[in-house]
Amino acid sequence: MKNIIICVLSMLCSGFIFAQEEENTTKKDTTKLDEIILVGRRKLSNYRQEKTLSSIDDYLEKANKVTMIKRGNYAWEPSVNNMNSERLNVTIDGMQIFGACTDKMDPITSYVDVSNLEKVSVGSGQEGTENGHCLGGGIDLQLPNSKFYESGLKTSFDLGYETNGNYKTGGLEMEYSGNKFYLNADGIYRKSDNYYAGKNKEVLYSQFEKFNISLQSGYKLSENESLDANIIYDKATDVGYPALPMDVSLAEALITSVTYNYTNDSTFIKSLETKLYFNTITHIMDDSKRPDVPIRMDMPGWSDTYGFYNKATIVKNKHNFLLNLNGFYNRSLAEMTMYPNDPNQPAMFMYTWPDVRTLYTGLYAKDNFTLNKNEILSGSIRIGHHNNKIANDVGLESLQIFYPNMDDSKGRILSSFSADYNFKKQHYDYAFGLGYG
Repeated sequence: MKNIIICVLSMLCSGFIFAQEEENTTKKDTTKLDEIILVGRRKLSNYRQEKTLSSIDDYLEKANKVTMIKRGNYAWEPSVNNMNSERLNVTIDGMQIFGACTDKMDPITSYVDVSNLEKVSVGSGQEGTENGHCLGGGIDLQLPNSKFYESGLKTSFDLGYETNGNYKTGGLEMEYSGNKFYLNADGIYRKSDNYYAGKNKEVLYSQFEKFNISLQSGYKLSENESLDANIIYDKATDVGYPALPMDVSLAEALITSVTYNYTNDSTFIKSLETKLYFNTITHIMDDSKRPDVPIRMDMPGWSDTYGFYNKATIVKNKHNFLLNLNGFYNRSLAEMTMYPNDPNQPAMFMYTWPDVRTLYTGLYAKDNFTLNKNEILSGSIRIGHHNNKIANDVGLESLQIFYPNMDDSKGRILSSFSADYNFKKQHYDYAFGLGYG
């Protein structure tokens, strides 16, 4: 045993010695170095992902500022600072998207998958107002940037299986990257039966099935300009919610966008990004598979959003400015039909969202001021106009039963600001922030 240890130590020492480069005193002309191109696609951090095909819910659950509300085995709802849904601003690559469920059974995070995303940006409180107004914070699910890698055609295939719930996952990705054009297509499929808790106890209505397909392409207009197009189609069926009295028979989303990018380090505006987007969601709640409910209900919902944003980055001396002018128009409609157990009684119908139209336009500005190599002072402000209108008169009348003085439209001027001081050293750092929204 002693001889083996001596041999291993000798090999390690010799490997270390031969790894050292000989001292070279010759001076090289560094003005004529060859260009080095690094090719690679940055994915969501493998350190944060338990497995290659882990869900976006698993990924977000490990974020320090995010907690997940679990009503089932699928579509967990994110919460920041113990605030969720209407108090958060959850976006997909800066695009506003609104769920079509009145009972929060389809958070925005459920309409993307890890295969779509490059990273997730989480802003606490008023730090999260870059893409829209919020109180609790903002979560931006960011898509990959332009990929003109000139790496040709690449493909990858993943399979996953978990014994609990007979959970099956499969993913396929194909990518072509050239000097002027790139195309990326990927798809992922997930299916799970009922989950089993401790002592092999089956959790009823925890099954789900889902597939997600995305297509991203881009064309380089010039050395500093490019045009990107993205399409994401996500469809989930037979989604069970053991914590609720209803399930979901369909949750479907189509997310599209076209983006113009400009970057130039030698100009006053370092980068400019302009995006036009559209997304539509269909969500149907269903209790037909529940054996015993007080009253049967069908609750479909629809949400359509049109929007744009213009982002610009300006660097001047120690200042780093970010400007974002954005706006969106959303139409939300949801219905509820109740079927009494007595067949002689008529069905009851009402609008839970009576064709609500939302129009918003706002401006965001942020400045990161570098005091020195250890200290950064930043400040941001957002101001915008938000208007809601109820376009369905029947729905308005039903709401006026509960709110007699309710008008069919209301406009607001929204404002928020924040300031942050960050101090960083090699072994520690601390930050102080103040905000209002």
